[in-house]
Amino acid sequence: MGENRFDPAAGTLTLGASGIAALAEAAGGMEVLSAPARSELASGGLLQEGDLHPRLVSIARALARPLVRLRLDQVASGGPDCDGWFDASLAVLITRSRAKETPGTVAALPRALVPATIARAVGLGPRPRPKVVDPAEMDAGLVEVLLASGEAFDEDQVEGLVDPADDLDPAWIEVLTTLSRGIRARWRVGVWWNSAIEQPQARSLEIVDSDAGLLLITMRPRSPRGARRFELRPLSPTQVWRLLCALVPPPDQVSEPLRP
Repeated sequence: MGENRFDPAAGTLTLGASGIAALAEAAGGMEVLSAPARSELASGGLLQEGDLHPRLVSIARALARPLVRLRLDQVASGGPDCDGWFDASLAVLITRSRAKETPGTVAALPRALVPATIARAVGLGPRPRPKVVDPAEMDAGLVEVLLASGEAFDEDQVEGLVDPADDLDPAWIEVLTTLSRGIRARWRVGVWWNSAIEQPQARSLEIVDSDAGLLLITMRPRSPRGARRFELRPLSPTQVWRLLCALVPPPDQVSEPLRP
């Protein structure tokens, strides 16, 4: 059997890129379904007596005419990535390993459960309280080096890498030193949709999870020298949860479906 598999008894569905496209096409009706798409669905057990299995109809509709799309990338944790398609009531989430071409496991759930699903996927939970309160802005290259190093720089080394013009509080030097020793996870989640105000519109959230606490990373305007800049803002797990809950726009803020 290929990468697209549906087991009605177990309630499990696995789709690769070809299966996603075929299932979205099936939402337009079996009478207009192309032969290759029909073959993809039939070989994976997604058809019942020549028609799309009834339990897959709502999933096909969400894939074909999504109001909102979602992408979760777990950059440094090794956890699974996730793609999402939302209609007015349903969220279809396809979770796969970091190998982007591998098939993914499909879950169809109410939109209201998406924040909890993402929180579980990224391991959101109690964390140490950050030793800093206010956000700090600094060179993006420095942040990337510290996050990727794992070399356990000492505070004097970190202070020597920081641009003196940034004038970071000593507590931030301690936080950056902790980041250089290794992080628990780094993940990004973004959504995009068509809005009557601005088309398309998007929101995103990038979090570093470490022994220094949870830090929100936001891109800032480039420096006068043209260097990229990051703002790091300490957050509590509750604050991250609230940002997740506010990420997906309600249906009344969406003007029209996106292209599948």
